[in-house]
Amino acid sequence: IYTDNLFTTERLLCTLRNEGFGGAGTVRMNRTAGEKQEIAEGNATTAHLPWGDTRLVAQNNVLQMAFKDNRVVLFMSTVHGCTHQGLETVEKLRKRPSKSSSNAATTRPIFGIHSTKHLPLPVPLDDYNHHMGGVDIADQLRVGFAPSNVVYKSWKALFRWLLGTICANCWRLY
Repeated sequence: IYTDNLFTTERLLCTLRNEGFGGAGTVRMNRTAGEKQEIAEGNATTAHLPWGDTRLVAQNNVLQMAFKDNRVVLFMSTVHGCTHQGLETVEKLRKRPSKSSSNAATTRPIFGIHSTKHLPLPVPLDDYNHHMGGVDIADQLRVGFAPSNVVYKSWKALFRWLLGTICANCWRLY
């Protein structure tokens, strides 16, 4: 089960593992102390990583990872593991960020004069990017069918979300 950064916690991944399911997902930097990754105990430990550097911690059979891409990406997984040499990587064709990008100063030197380059990406992040696309597409489709009124009663909001999802699925099937 791949989750977004809103839902991924060590407690959730351990519960999923105990129920016989694997889990993985990105993690927010601003988690409370009880939910925060060990690898990101304060932004100081991960803020100054060089591009492409990875920090790993395995705790309670949960792999916790910090990877420096354009920004630091925090990730947890019970599906992926690491070997004695570190984390497996896969070469992906990446585009150079624009000059106006907020993190261009740290990322653009990696590309040099090239606009695209094959760069290593940890396998857990590649799997996450591959499997999470369906959630984003469903959200994009549902926006086209969702009513724009603000509702304050929870059952009305749930009903409108369900109606938008049904309409988007019917359109996709059609």
